[in-house]
Amino acid sequence: MKNYKVAVIDTSINTNWLVDIAKDKIEIIDYFEYKEKNVHCSLVINTIFKYTDKVDKIYAYNVFNSETQGSGIAVISALEDIIEKNDIDFLVMSMTLTNVERYDRIKNLCEKIESLGVVILVADSNRPQEGICYYPFSFNCVFGISSASFFKEPYYSIKNIQKKHISGDATPEFILCGNNKYVLFGGTSKAAPKLLGIIIELYPFDSQKEGIADWLKNNTLTEEENCINIFTEDAVTDNDIYCKLCSLIKHLSFDFINSENLSASYRLDRLGSDNLVVLLNSVFEGLGLEEKPENLKYTDFFTMGNLCDYIERRLTHYE
Repeated sequence: MKNYKVAVIDTSINTNWLVDIAKDKIEIIDYFEYKEKNVHCSLVINTIFKYTDKVDKIYAYNVFNSETQGSGIAVISALEDIIEKNDIDFLVMSMTLTNVERYDRIKNLCEKIESLGVVILVADSNRPQEGICYYPFSFNCVFGISSASFFKEPYYSIKNIQKKHISGDATPEFILCGNNKYVLFGGTSKAAPKLLGIIIELYPFDSQKEGIADWLKNNTLTEEENCINIFTEDAVTDNDIYCKLCSLIKHLSFDFINSENLSASYRLDRLGSDNLVVLLNSVFEGLGLEEKPENLKYTDFFTMGNLCDYIERRLTHYE
């Protein structure tokens, strides 16, 4: 079984947030040695390892000179280093650039990297603005991952296969981080590494990498088949389960939950990752369900009604 080498061009990295499997496989190339280590790159890498264990090397390039400001010059340096190494199978960039002056140089480097057989996955902006040139997402030599919300496999759909434009699963999900901490992570930053993990696990690599685009096209659902458009507020079909769920939550004594207002439409995601994990684990334990937050989809816990519906399905499964 072949294991793969992956380059991640991203923020500075907080290694305390990495899952254990990643810590021995990572080489950090930090162009700025930014003191305030960011968790974004850690979450990207942890997402890869959530979906595949077939990666034996991660090159993590920090190209951010502050928490939110990336450097086009550093990106150029990272791409040149990838070309020089010439041993990388995949490149993930959960970031976008807008500097027009660097556009041609970065495009040429990405084309060179693709010609070496590297599969490049790049996230689109989650909040694109008209009139701004976002790249490298727009390059034809990369798979550009835009935002969509999916609940069925294979967690992506095709927008324009000629331009390698893919809609990825941008819905938040629990990602296991260091010290067994769960964090909700979503957007195109999560969609790109998640799609990478799926490709590594499912693509028949006895074929050529050039066939990945056709493979994606032939193994996808349309957005209409795959997307969740709304979260129903009236998902509760079993009032007994709903009452039991409300009782368990009230016993947690969260100051920020008004127990009198726990309607079916109450959004649980507003609690934040740590509190939501406590709530879910307590509910599962109280109901005797052997479930883990990391296995849940966003639509399983988005609202009280969604969680009640999920619990009803799981209890029916156990019977």
